[in-house]
Amino acid sequence: MQTMREQQVVIICGETGSGKTTQLPKMALSLLLEKERTRALTVGGATSHDLRATRTAKLPSSSQSHRSSQTPRLIGHTQPRRIAASSVAKRIADELQSELGEVVGYKVRFQDRLSPSTRIKLMTDGILLSETQNDPLLRAYETIIIDEAHERSLNIDFLLGHLKQILPRRPDLKVIITSATIDAQRFADHFSTTANPTPIITVSGRTYPVEMRYRAFEEEQGYGWLDAVADAVDELWLSTNKAVVDSVDAGHREEDKTQEQRSSEPKHLTHEDLTQASTSSTTTTTTTTTTTTTTISSSFSSTPNPTASLGDILIFLPGEREIREALGHLLAHLAKRSLTSSAMVVPLFARLSQAEQDRVFQSSPVPRIVLATNVAETSVTVPGIRYVIDLGNARIKRYSYRNKVEQLQVEPVSQAAANQRAGRCGRVANGICIRLYSQEDFNARERFTDPEILRSSLASVILRLKALRLGQVEAFPFLQAPKPKAISDGYLLLNELGALDAHNNLTKIGEELAKLPLDPRIGRMILEGKSKQATSQVLVVAAALSVQDVRDRPLEQQAAADQAHAKFKDERSEFVGYLKIWKWLQEVRGEVRGEVRGEAQFETPEQTQSNRAPGAYRQRVSGLSTSILVNGRPRVNHRGAENRSKNQASAEPSTQPASLRAS
Repeated sequence: MQTMREQQVVIICGETGSGKTTQLPKMALSLLLEKERTRALTVGGATSHDLRATRTAKLPSSSQSHRSSQTPRLIGHTQPRRIAASSVAKRIADELQSELGEVVGYKVRFQDRLSPSTRIKLMTDGILLSETQNDPLLRAYETIIIDEAHERSLNIDFLLGHLKQILPRRPDLKVIITSATIDAQRFADHFSTTANPTPIITVSGRTYPVEMRYRAFEEEQGYGWLDAVADAVDELWLSTNKAVVDSVDAGHREEDKTQEQRSSEPKHLTHEDLTQASTSSTTTTTTTTTTTTTTISSSFSSTPNPTASLGDILIFLPGEREIREALGHLLAHLAKRSLTSSAMVVPLFARLSQAEQDRVFQSSPVPRIVLATNVAETSVTVPGIRYVIDLGNARIKRYSYRNKVEQLQVEPVSQAAANQRAGRCGRVANGICIRLYSQEDFNARERFTDPEILRSSLASVILRLKALRLGQVEAFPFLQAPKPKAISDGYLLLNELGALDAHNNLTKIGEELAKLPLDPRIGRMILEGKSKQATSQVLVVAAALSVQDVRDRPLEQQAAADQAHAKFKDERSEFVGYLKIWKWLQEVRGEVRGEVRGEAQFETPEQTQSNRAPGAYRQRVSGLSTSILVNGRPRVNHRGAENRSKNQASAEPSTQPASLRAS
C-alpha cells in the first residue's frame, strides 16, 4: 500500500491465488478513504472511518467533465469479460459484507448494479473506454485498476495509451496494472519516465502444489479428442482415487449379494396371497420392488457420499460447439460406472444467461465436470476445482487483410494462457493439470498471446481516435505500435464507409458510427437502414452478423439439420433468411401473433420510428444470441429471456456513447 500511496502507476505481478483481484480494490478504497479524511480535516470537515459511510456518499453523473475536489470519486476496476466483472463484484461485496450495488457494484453491456453510494465499480474495459467519450480525463475515478492486462485486447491497449496521455494532466489519478502472467517490463517501460521509473511488485500465490502431466494423443480412426478427454477424466477420478473406487465397488458387490440372498429365500404364501397374485400380479411385483428399493436406499442414507472426495474437474475447450460435443460424450461415458454416474457436467461460456452462469458457481453435493472456454482462465474462480484438463487451444480472432473479414480460428494457446489454466486448480487441495499435448509442444509455444491490435482491423481504433480528437493513429502511444499495412487498411475501410473524407477527416456519418458499440461496417448498415426506413429489418440482420450462427449443425446430423433449416432459406438473399428466423423465434416465444411468413415485411415510417429506441438493437442481439436451432427446433432460454426483460424494464436507457467493442 505504501507503493500505491507514493507512485502514480504500479505494475503488480500477482501469481494465481495471491488475491490480487479482490484485495487490490479494497486497498485502493482504504487509501481513498484515508485521502478523503485528510482532505476533510484540512477544510474542517469530518468523515467516517467506516466503510459503511460510503453508502451515503452521493456520486454525480460520470458525464460531468469538471469536478470539485470535494466530490467522491470511484475505484474503477476493469475485467476483460462480462462474466468476470459481475462475479468479481459479488465476491468483493461478500468480503465487505455489503449488498451488491451498494459499496461495490458493476456495469457491463445491457446491465448494471450501481447506486449513488457505490465506491468500487467493476466493469469491462470496453465500458471504461466508452466513458472516455464524455469524460476524457476520467475525472469520475480516483484509481483505475486494469486487471488481466496480459490479454492485451484492443480495448486494453487503447486504454493504456489513453491513460499514458492523460496522466500528466491528472496527477491525482492512480493506475494499477496487474495480471498473473504479465510481461511486466514492457508495461513498466510504457509508463516510465527518466525521472520516475514505474515500480514492479511481484506477489507470490497461496495455492497448493499443482502436478503437471502431459498426455499427448494422436487423432486416428476410432479415437479422437473426445476419447482423450474421457481417458483423462478416468485417470483423475478413477486412478487417482483408487481407494474410493475400491470402496464403492465393494459396497455395490455387497449390495448385489444381499439382493441375491433375498431373492433366493423361500416365501411362504397364504391362500389370500395366492388369490391376490392371480388377480393382480403386476401390483404385487411393483410393491415388492418398491419395498426392496426403499430398504436398500435407507441402508445407505446414513453413509457418507463416497464420491464427495473426488474433487471437481475443469476442462478447457475451444468453443461452444466443442462444449456441446463433450457434454454428450462425457454424460454417456460417466454413466458406465456406478461411481461417476451421478456426476454433473455443466457448461461455462460467455453467452450463457446469468442464471446458468450462477449455477456453475454454486456448490454441489456430487462431483462436477465444468466444460469451459477461455472465459475461465482469469478472474472467474469456479469453486471446488481440484483438477484441470487442458486441450491446449482456443478460438482466436484474426483479421484477414485479403478477405477484409475477421475470422475465429482454433489455435494453440500461449505459454502464459496455459499457465493461467493450470492455476485454476490447486486452490482447495493439491491439484493435477493434465495437458493433452506434449511438453515439447508447450516449450515451443509463444510466451505470450499476440496482442489483439496486431491481429485485428484498426478501423474502430482510428474512428475512436478521430472522435476523441486524440491525434493520428501513427503517433498514438500504443504499448506495441500496429503495422503500417493495418493502418492503411483501416483508413481505406473508413473511407469506403463514408466515415472519413478525402483528407481523412471525420464526417457526420463517422461521428454517428463512433457512438455505436459495433464494427463500423455493421454500424454503417444500421445507419443506412434508418435512412431507408427499414430499421427493424436491418437491426435483425446486424444482430445476426454480430453473434455466432444460431443454426446448429451437428456433424452426426448434418443432413437432418439442413432439412430442418430449409424453411428459412431464401433464394434472393441469406439476409432475408435471418428475418424469417427472427419472426419464427418471436412466434415460438409468444411475442407475436399469426403465422410466420416467408416474405420480409417492411415497416411504415411510424413503425420504424418506434423501433429506434435504444433497446431495439439490444433486444435483437439478446434474442438471437440465446436461442439455438437444434435440428430445426428452438432451444430457447426462457429463464434468461425473463431475466433480461426484468433488467431492461428496470434499467434506464444508456445515454453514454459506445466503445470500440463495449462488452
